[in-house]
Amino acid sequence: MIGIHNKDGGIPRCGEIWVNELRMTGFDERGGVAAISRLDFQLADLGTLTLSGAYSSLGWGALDQRLQERAIESNYQYDISTNLELGKFIPGKTGIKIPFYYQYTTSVKTPEYDPYDLDIKLKDKLNTVDANVKDSLREQAIEYENITSYSFNNVRKERLNKASTPLPWDIENFSFTYGHSRTKRTDPIIANDQTDQYKGGFDYNFTMKPLYIAPFAKAIKKDKYVKFITDLNFNLVPNTFTFNTQLNRLYSTKLYRFTDPFQSTWRTRNFLWDRNYSLNWDLTKSLKFDFVAQNTAVIDELSDRFVDSGLPDPAFNTNSNRAEIWNNVKNLGRNKNYKHTFNLNYNVPFKNIPFMEWVTMRALYGGSYTWSAAAINVDTLGNVIQNTQIRQINADLSFDRLYAKWDYLKKIEKPGTKTTPKKGDKVTPPKKQGDKNTPEDGKIGKNKDGDAKVDSTSTASLTKAEKAKLKKEKDKAKRKQERIERRANYQPSLAERILIRPLLSVRKARLTYTENLNSSIPGYTPKTTALGMDSWDAPGLSYVAGWQPDNAYFERAIAPNNQWITKNIFQNQLVILGKNQVIEGRVNLEPFNDFKIDLNAGKTYQETHTELFKIKAPGEGFGRYSGRDVGSYTTTFFTLGTFFNDIDDVFKRFESNRVVISNRLGTNPDPTTGYAEGFGRIQQEVLVPAFLAAYSNKSAATQNLDAFKTTPKVNWQVTYNGLTKIAFFKKYFSSINVSHAYKSTLTVNSFNTSPYFDANDPTLVNPITQNYYSRLEIPAISITEGLSPLIRFDFKTKNDITFNVDYKKIRNLSLSFVDNLVNETKTSDFTIGAGYEMHNVKLPFMKEFQKKKSKKKKDKEKDTTKTSSQPGAGGSRKAPSANDLIFRLDVSYRDDISVSHFIDQDRTLTSRGATTFRIAPNIEYEYNKNLTLRLFYDYNLSSPKTSQQFKTISQRGGVTFRFLLN
Repeated sequence: MIGIHNKDGGIPRCGEIWVNELRMTGFDERGGVAAISRLDFQLADLGTLTLSGAYSSLGWGALDQRLQERAIESNYQYDISTNLELGKFIPGKTGIKIPFYYQYTTSVKTPEYDPYDLDIKLKDKLNTVDANVKDSLREQAIEYENITSYSFNNVRKERLNKASTPLPWDIENFSFTYGHSRTKRTDPIIANDQTDQYKGGFDYNFTMKPLYIAPFAKAIKKDKYVKFITDLNFNLVPNTFTFNTQLNRLYSTKLYRFTDPFQSTWRTRNFLWDRNYSLNWDLTKSLKFDFVAQNTAVIDELSDRFVDSGLPDPAFNTNSNRAEIWNNVKNLGRNKNYKHTFNLNYNVPFKNIPFMEWVTMRALYGGSYTWSAAAINVDTLGNVIQNTQIRQINADLSFDRLYAKWDYLKKIEKPGTKTTPKKGDKVTPPKKQGDKNTPEDGKIGKNKDGDAKVDSTSTASLTKAEKAKLKKEKDKAKRKQERIERRANYQPSLAERILIRPLLSVRKARLTYTENLNSSIPGYTPKTTALGMDSWDAPGLSYVAGWQPDNAYFERAIAPNNQWITKNIFQNQLVILGKNQVIEGRVNLEPFNDFKIDLNAGKTYQETHTELFKIKAPGEGFGRYSGRDVGSYTTTFFTLGTFFNDIDDVFKRFESNRVVISNRLGTNPDPTTGYAEGFGRIQQEVLVPAFLAAYSNKSAATQNLDAFKTTPKVNWQVTYNGLTKIAFFKKYFSSINVSHAYKSTLTVNSFNTSPYFDANDPTLVNPITQNYYSRLEIPAISITEGLSPLIRFDFKTKNDITFNVDYKKIRNLSLSFVDNLVNETKTSDFTIGAGYEMHNVKLPFMKEFQKKKSKKKKDKEKDTTKTSSQPGAGGSRKAPSANDLIFRLDVSYRDDISVSHFIDQDRTLTSRGATTFRIAPNIEYEYNKNLTLRLFYDYNLSSPKTSQQFKTISQRGGVTFRFLLN
């Protein structure tokens, strides 16, 4: 019922009332149908042909879709595509390949409801209009898309004579590509959208084997001591050179419905020319160079619209536009972007240097250069050039290979079986050069055992002196042979091994140095001609080769004869200079077998400098404004000297160190406080060295004043697993591992240039603190140190019982310059763990699922288990088997406390801390490789050390079933 009330006291009023009746009778549960089809034809060796189609009706949807997500339009699509090798039509064996691809696709979507009147069905609306407008209304409502494309990809001639030597001008080095695609689309908003895209180009690829020339190979006699000279070589011909060029033109016309006729049509034209270059050149066998460049140019066309209004320009002439295009093509277009990258790798040939084969070193120098053009309407602001540089050295020192060069040291490292000559063995004397060893002329022959003998017929005529001389030579040869055999069979004594083996502790060492540099310079005005440079001059060969700009470079850029930087005062982009340096070193020590020590040290430094380089106002010269440095720093450190000291004692030492540091930094100490002028109690440059000296247990008088120049300290990790070689342990344990590690790092998470620091006046005083401003602002500096573990034992018995003991101590230090306090956190963690593993366990409640295995099957599984547990069958670890029952128990006690020390306030506050006791038993049963059952319980008791927290107890337990589907 609808009621209408006239408020004007009965005066007649005329009105029109619309009532929209809404009724809900239930959900629309109409079903839909869908079908797809596909036919693939193999046309012998000519190619393939594919026909496909798809249809879906109103109401169609997937099983996981809701009712409101079902389709409210019908859709049909068909597609024809073919891949053909048209070169098959050329008679004879020409090697010509002409791949051809063609595709025709049409897709039509017809909505259920009219797109303009969304509450009226399209078929109902079409039934109410005249026949002469029905087709146009239907065409407006549907979404239509048609794609037609064809292409000739990689048209080429293959080399028929594989044995022939490739030449640079061979047609086989070329391949050609051309293609065109047209897309037509209409929908309720767009009356016509047609896009034509053309592409065409060719590739050139020339590859040949390196022709290494070794000028001294035959001039000098081959000898291992001069191998580094005889192996000198060079290659005059590049290995590979490739060139690719491609023209891409896009022309799009879009006509909108229901708009102003002058504004309804929009055209998009884009004509790009891409050129790519690649060069690989092994300059020598050890020195390799590669270069890749990409250049994108724009082929400008005449505009057919007024720039301001966008309306059609009646003066536009197609012939004039075509002439403009060809003229720009002849000039190689207008460069838009250019980029090249290069790498120079050098493997130092230590293998050719005598006694240096144990050293491996690789050096890398690489970089990139990018030139990006500004838009035409703002080209007075200049372009942007960027470059990067990477310098890297990796050195590996294999000292074990060095020791192996001496037989004696080899025996020290690898004890062998001592072999001694048996009694009665004959000794063969060495044969001298020129000896004939024949009874006729040498007077000395050999018997069947190899012994030297004197021929009776030839010695009969010798004098007594000659016979004595002959006997003396025989005895001498025999003694020499005995010495050779003694040396070959000699084995070092135990005392020798104990004394010498530790001297061979250094086994391997590695050093890595990496430095990445980058820069970005806006406002660059010159264009590009070759290698991204303008007439081989700007921005200079050094810049495109990766070298970073310095002050002299910027002075040269604005010189009157150069003027590389724009003078437009509206250029406000920043110059960016970046640096990232990483140094890492690692040494592996093995004082004796099974005892290993890994030493490591390193640092990472990252910095980014930004500034404005511009003319600030008309008539002024170039200036550098708003310079700012931001970055971070991390290095390995060593603070073990104070690790176990009292917390308050170390902090008091830190406070007392400040006076010493202050007087090292400045002069004119205050007689009252002892601090130098401008370097007071809380001045940053005073606090940092004092903090580092105190917690690293060093003298403040010798502490480095610049934290960023801290020498990386050595951290280590120690492992020993040789206890099972002792008879007592070997009887009960299959393995015993002992480990220990120490790691400490000094970190400056961030730093930035202070806005108040003036390089021209470094003694500018802060009116609040009466200290000099520091050049860099550092929010905080932290030290993270840990004996993790301090000691750890891992035992495994012969009957698969495991037991481990782990004790860790960790300390975190943080000096905050925001609130002038030192936060210190100490943590101790003691853990005991035990486990036991039972094999082939049959649980009573799993009997229904466990089938009895035949004896044959059990034997087969037993054999498989034995095989898989051997090293030759996949490793020394035992392969997991089904029906394993594993018991584990972990008990741990953790004690941590956080303390805040307030500088110059004689106040220490415990901010956080607790002792935590945890016990966690669990049982895990592996029924098979897919199903695992786990019963667990976890008990935690936490007792806080501050009144702001409460004692808590947490318990959780349960059963977990894990099932793997694969």
